[in-house]
Amino acid sequence: MSPAVASPWLGRAFVLALVAHGAIVAVMLTAAVWLAGVRVGADSAPDGVGFSLLMAVPVLLAATPSGVALLSAWMCRRKGWQASPTHMALTTGSAALFLILFFGAYFT
Repeated sequence: MSPAVASPWLGRAFVLALVAHGAIVAVMLTAAVWLAGVRVGADSAPDGVGFSLLMAVPVLLAATPSGVALLSAWMCRRKGWQASPTHMALTTGSAALFLILFFGAYFT
């Protein structure tokens, strides 16, 4: 069995995917901080910091896959390793899937 060979565009797509993952994490963290700080909720919801943080948890859960992708790329770079073609393809595919789902839900 031969090792996986990266296509020439995969490296550039990987970098763009990392930028997209960074943007996703930044937007989600900003939304979670805003949600926890403003305490936006129903009128009958209990008021308090704990409930505001509880409302921010689902927003942070949406950023988890992107955070994992960024952390794995950072750990590879820190150790001096190069990402494998499979790692680059998974990172690129997950960013593309997230953007397709986001824009698909936004425009329908």
